[in-house]
Amino acid sequence: MANTNAIERLRAWRFHSLLVTELHNVLEGYDAAGAAVLAIGLITAIKLVTARHGRTHRADQIARHLAPRRDRARLGARARAAESARLGGAWAGSPLGRIIPGGQLAVAGPEDVSVDVWGARAGKTTKRVIPAILDAPGAVLATSNKRDMSDATRVVRERTGTTWLFDPQGLASDGVPAFTYDLLGPVNDVSAAQKLAAIFEASTREPGARTDAHWDTAGRDLLAWLFLAAAAHRLPIGQVWEWLSNPDDAAPAMLLRQAGHAGPATAVEGVLGQPDKMRGSTYGTAQRMARALVNPSLLAWVTPCAGLPSFDPAAFPASTDTLYALSREGEGSGGPFVAALTAHVCEAAERLAAGSVSGRLAVPMTVELDEAANIVRWPELPKLYSHYGSRGILLHCYLQSWTQGAEAWGEYGMRAMWSAATIRVLGAGVADEKFLAEFSSLIGDHEEWILQSVYTGRSGERQLTQSLRKDRALAVSDLASLPKDRAIVIASGSRPVVIKTVPWMDGPHAAAIRAALTSGAGS
Repeated sequence: MANTNAIERLRAWRFHSLLVTELHNVLEGYDAAGAAVLAIGLITAIKLVTARHGRTHRADQIARHLAPRRDRARLGARARAAESARLGGAWAGSPLGRIIPGGQLAVAGPEDVSVDVWGARAGKTTKRVIPAILDAPGAVLATSNKRDMSDATRVVRERTGTTWLFDPQGLASDGVPAFTYDLLGPVNDVSAAQKLAAIFEASTREPGARTDAHWDTAGRDLLAWLFLAAAAHRLPIGQVWEWLSNPDDAAPAMLLRQAGHAGPATAVEGVLGQPDKMRGSTYGTAQRMARALVNPSLLAWVTPCAGLPSFDPAAFPASTDTLYALSREGEGSGGPFVAALTAHVCEAAERLAAGSVSGRLAVPMTVELDEAANIVRWPELPKLYSHYGSRGILLHCYLQSWTQGAEAWGEYGMRAMWSAATIRVLGAGVADEKFLAEFSSLIGDHEEWILQSVYTGRSGERQLTQSLRKDRALAVSDLASLPKDRAIVIASGSRPVVIKTVPWMDGPHAAAIRAALTSGAGS
């Protein structure tokens, strides 16, 4: 009876059924007194082990059951280096963290584009953004609404190329431009003008704001044609605001016609010929979208100025330079300029890649879009995820929640971007129950044998009854309570892995970064 009682006590703890079976076999060889002594010792030892085990988060407990060894190896630096060599490169990829179990470094490969969702203050900048910038092999474009990312990486990145700090709101500088970027420079046709106007529209739309298909379209089109008129005659972008402030000014239509843009010229003339109320509504909508142009401090960064160097987006992708584009959201935001600059650099990289024999950049360009939903409201972004990785343009987008992305690009756009990403990362601090439920479903179920009963038959033979139980590998509550040093990575074609995140403080550049931050050299 002592044998059976010991087994029952182990079963009550729901200890692993295979181990219970083995213990049952061991106890079979002892009499009642011996079995009781041995059981007490075993139970005491197991209590110590399970007490320690109980302090481990569920993600660590289930990690070994998620991805098989071959999937973990596929994320390793050796496999990524082989992939890069196949593409004619020598870069092993961007670090993600160390896989649990085993501690192998997981790496995003030379064709991977990613979407990360991390809660506020969960450390995505120190653990993901900064390491990716420091390990990038070529040009880097990085956006943020804070200075910590640029402060931590500028000194290291200056060893490989020029660093450009686009900081129209003075987040990491005195706000006085050290260079300018001609926002109208790439606007040379109708399509480019429409894309720029769409960025201004998206950047100024309030979260949850209702849209009006007629007036929003009319205002956006008018803004596009005014951008095109100014660009065609190399006028400063501030001229667009002057035109918007005077709905009776016929100069834009005349300039468009002189430049050969007959269609847009006719469209502007049509707006001018509308009744006062309709014309006022169209111009008022365009003014709302272009209100950043009223701020002279912002305009100074996007208006060419004699004596200041000019940033060239066409030359940047082939360089080893770093461009930091900083802005905060809200009133006075330079977000439209940051989004437009991001778009123009990526479009230049796409043209450069298309012109090469391989159809991709010789050295990948890394694009770290931190706070993307706030300051990089680029409407085209979700569509580009599907093929930018194959071009060598490595987009890494960081969000604080699914809802934040849906507000920026719409539910359809957010799903398109999430589906097209080849690396999807969930960090700590996320509390969106609906999103976590979908992520839990992506991770899948875990099966295990559970001991149901131990009984003695009439012949005296003891038997075990087991059942197969299927549960979510990681439930919503498990994902919502991820420790700050853990993340879940789902790579295309592989089962999910749990990783231990590695902040820059534990990386190879830690000493140089600390020295720069201490001396203020990163500022």
